[in-house]
Amino acid sequence: LRMRYGMDGEEPMSLTGIAKSLRMSRDRTRRLEREGLEMLRGLDGQLEAYVAA
Repeated sequence: LRMRYGMDGEEPMSLTGIAKSLRMSRDRTRRLEREGLEMLRGLDGQLEAYVAA
C-alpha cells in the first residue's frame, strides 16, 4: 500500500511497476492491495469502538 499510494513521501506506483519491483505477477500485486485495504477497513470499526470507550 505504501508503494501504491505514495506513502512515506514517495511517488505512487502502478500495479505493474510494483509487480516488477517485487518480482511477482500483477494479479498477485492487485490481490495484496485488495487484502490490505480490506484489513484497514476492518480496523475502522475497531478504532470507533476504542474511541467510544
